[in-house]
Amino acid sequence: PLLADVNRLQLREFMLEAELHVMDEGQVVFERNDYTNSFYMIVSGRVLIDVVDKDGRPTKVPLEQGQFFGELGLISGRRRSSTVSAGPGCVLIEAPRRTLLKLIASVDSVRRGIDEVFLKRSVRTYLAPMLPEDQLDELLTDGVQVKKFAGGEFLFKEGDQPDGLYLLRRGSVMVTRTLGGREVV
Repeated sequence: PLLADVNRLQLREFMLEAELHVMDEGQVVFERNDYTNSFYMIVSGRVLIDVVDKDGRPTKVPLEQGQFFGELGLISGRRRSSTVSAGPGCVLIEAPRRTLLKLIASVDSVRRGIDEVFLKRSVRTYLAPMLPEDQLDELLTDGVQVKKFAGGEFLFKEGDQPDGLYLLRRGSVMVTRTLGGREVV
């Protein structure tokens, strides 16, 4: 579904650079804390993502055919947040980072689709792992924005009224505070 609006030439280029993997059940796609940054789409079967449930017990969350994963590492460049292993009948397309970034830059529906899933999974991973799905959807439709800032631009200044919570998607920020008349990092 993510590639539905991609034209034939873009799809051909994408597939020439991507790799098809037929996985054995239980085979690890990538491990938590890996530095890999490929993006994966599930052609058939399923994958299982290792997570901790609301009671602190390890569990596996399935992703099915047509879904994708690996967008957190792809976009942010951070380590993998979970271990992902193949379920029964698992066939994956692995796209290199540069290939998918090129597609994101040229096809709006691909960018929007990845952004939506990225936001949802980021909030789930870093802020609200126990939030029910309907409440998470409501939260993300009520005012969540993806913003770009230039180097040196202020997100906010010390003493400003709070206007929200910022999740760093890509890049870095410098946090400073004024102490004794001096700006301290």
